[in-house]
Amino acid sequence: MPSLHNVTENTKKILKIGGILILIIVFVFLLVRGGIFVKDYFFPTPPPPPTVTFGKLTPVIFPQSVSTDVTFTIDTVTGKLPVFTGESNIPLDRVRVYEIFNPEFSLLDLQNAKTIVSKVGFLGREVSLGDNVYQWTTTQSGLIRVIELNIVNKNFTYQSAFRQFERVLQALRMPDRQSSVARSKAFLQKMGLFPGDIDESKTRTELLKIENEELLTAPTLREAQVIRVNFYQENINGLPIYYEYPPYSSFNFFVATGDGYDPDIVQAEYYHQLITENSATYPIKPVEVAYQELQEGKGYIASNYVAEDVVKIKDVEMGYYASSTEQNYLVPIYIFKGLSEEFFAYVVAVPDEWFETPEESSEDN
Repeated sequence: MPSLHNVTENTKKILKIGGILILIIVFVFLLVRGGIFVKDYFFPTPPPPPTVTFGKLTPVIFPQSVSTDVTFTIDTVTGKLPVFTGESNIPLDRVRVYEIFNPEFSLLDLQNAKTIVSKVGFLGREVSLGDNVYQWTTTQSGLIRVIELNIVNKNFTYQSAFRQFERVLQALRMPDRQSSVARSKAFLQKMGLFPGDIDESKTRTELLKIENEELLTAPTLREAQVIRVNFYQENINGLPIYYEYPPYSSFNFFVATGDGYDPDIVQAEYYHQLITENSATYPIKPVEVAYQELQEGKGYIASNYVAEDVVKIKDVEMGYYASSTEQNYLVPIYIFKGLSEEFFAYVVAVPDEWFETPEESSEDN
């Protein structure tokens, strides 16, 4: 029969051996983890290639540039073009492209459009302008108004001769910025067209005055005769959406003195792209390549208030481009900016080889 002393000694030996085994296991674990860390740090595993699920994309169609024969110089804080990075500050090698939903024609579209425009006072007979666009005309509060609406996607323009209208010129009960925003939003809500993807914190207003039927910036509300309201869509994948003529959006309203105490919508433009959650990743064009293309005249100069022929590029960022014409995909762009919103230029961020050529586009049609 083992004595108490023997049992104690055997227990000590077992604990000692167990402790040594635990230390060995911990050491091996730390050695393996350390090896993996060193390997990932110096020889990281490359991410899987971009999905390019949509195949070749339909080309991005920009309007005609607002100016040509412009040269550029980099004048950023660092004196260099920025480095765009993704997760863990790794240089960005891909961008996300989103599919856009474009509704198809329905036999009920015209009747639905009649209902929509009737809610803002257009009750007369429509006139077809072709390409699913119809026009309605009405006179409200002594001012002739015209709306042209695409009955399929519901995009529209709203016009009036407000620049010669005495009530607007007198501006006796000129609305303020806040009431102009509220009136613009209510106008769209009445039509049932206020988009769910508007970021109202981005909404901006601009005071305008009329001189020789031209709209000029008004320094104060007292001198203003019109207030321009711009709505903007929320960021996509953390990036802002840019429109054809920055800093303005394609959801803009011109608000003036009304017949009563309510502000009056005298002009509006509404172009909305319905962005889906269906997306794919595509290779990215290096910012240096995009800048070279801009220098070669291959970019789109969207806004230019620089008096000189040489534009100083103060900042470059990435965003998405939403056109006022139908597009199938929301594609990222580089935005080259001047000082204080005096210059904007766009260059598509996806390499050219990932867009259909005109021949391929015609074959698809």
